Amino acid sequence: SLFNSGSENQLVEENYRYNSQIDIKNQIIPYQGEAPYSRLALVEGSISDNGCEIVAVNNAMNLAGYSTSMANLIYAFEISGAVIGGNGTLVGGALGSNPYSLPKVFNTLGLMYKEVSIDQMSANGIYIMSFWNSQDVDSMIHTIAIKKTDAGYELYNRKSTYSEDDLNIDVSDLSEYENGF
Repeated sequence: SLFNSGSENQLVEENYRYNSQIDIKNQIIPYQGEAPYSRLALVEGSISDNGCEIVAVNNAMNLAGYSTSMANLIYAFEISGAVIGGNGTLVGGALGSNPYSLPKVFNTLGLMYKEVSIDQMSANGIYIMSFWNSQDVDSMIHTIAIKKTDAGYELYNRKSTYSEDDLNIDVSDLSEYENGF
């Protein structure tokens, strides 16, 4: 679509050079809204407000044992067309990424994936889940990584800012998120 067309323009290349200088490699990102994570550029903004899909992919890849680079992931999102509204559009990337476009990113990165329903997330594994923040009509979505073990679910980047209580929280089920999934 017009909003998810992908780009290899000058801004994408500038963002990649900038992000490479402050790159975050091979680590779980527990919250995207504070430094050093918040300084990473995404289209015309930063990942602090609209980079949760990128953070979720980073965290899921780390949990699965892959090497990661946030500079490379952001670049993959920008060139694959997963970011909603690129440079020069009215949106300018301010709405983050379209979770339905994650397969484009996975294909760009050569990652295998399977789409599942919330009911199928009872098996141990690593998942990426998007859900509505609230039932309000102007609500935005948030995307997180989840690791399911026999002990329950570990949720990563549930909140955008640091709070010890929200850091990789454990829940016994996903019912709190089911209505917005």
